[in-house]
Formats: sequence, structure tokens, C-alpha cells
Amino acid sequence: MPSTLTGRDRNGRFVLGRKLTIAERRRLTGLDRKSKPKKPKEERFWEKVDKQPGRNACWLWTASQTGQGYGQFEGRAHRTAWELTNGPIPDGHDLHHTCGVKLCVRPSHNVPMTHLEHQRLHGNGAKRWKGGEA
Repeated sequence: MPSTLTGRDRNGRFVLGRKLTIAERRRLTGLDRKSKPKKPKEERFWEKVDKQPGRNACWLWTASQTGQGYGQFEGRAHRTAWELTNGPIPDGHDLHHTCGVKLCVRPSHNVPMTHLEHQRLHGNGAKRWKGGEA
């Protein structure tokens, strides 16, 4: 569609001779992203997860990653998975990957623990949490 389409003024009346903005052109041609109904957050999230076969296998995040190698979806993907299945993460708590796989978003592989506990666990060079004292 040519960029010299007729536009509308602030009262909604057509105005001749004015160039349309990109947003106006997109709305008129049906290319406006906002006009499409967005999938629910939960559906958009889980379609990016590869649920590995096996009773206790990791569920791997397949979309974008942070610079540290964690899955990224409106923040860290493993945190989003936890919140979608278990509700909010308790205040003052981090999530620890019991499997040691940063891209794993399986809620049962993440354990909430205080920031201090998490620091102590990783400060000791431990790769896996066994459920006891760090």
C-alpha cells in the first residue's frame, strides 16, 4: 500500500494528502501485531519446552537464553515454570537446580532455598543438592 494513503485526524475524520504513520499503515493493512489475539502466557511458555522422555528426565528450555546460560522468558524460565505450577516463589528465596542443568525448567528439579543457603551450597563447589546440609 502506498505511503500517501489518506489518514484520519484526531476526530476520526479522513484527511487528504497526509502521509500515514507506520502504525496507521499497519492497522489499515492488517499488519498490526497488537491486533492479533495473543496466546495465553502458559501456552506460550510450555511450547518452548522439550520434555525429555523418562520419569525423572529434565525438561529443557529451547528458546532464548541469558548470558549465564539460563532459559529466558519474562525473566528466568525456570522461575516462570515454578510459578506456573506452584505459585509464587517464597520471598527471600532462590530456586536451586537439583539436576545441575541451567536450561532445565522441570519444577520438581528446582528447590526453593534462602539466598544464604544457595550461596553456601555453591560456595562449597557442590554441583548437586542432596537434600541435606550443604
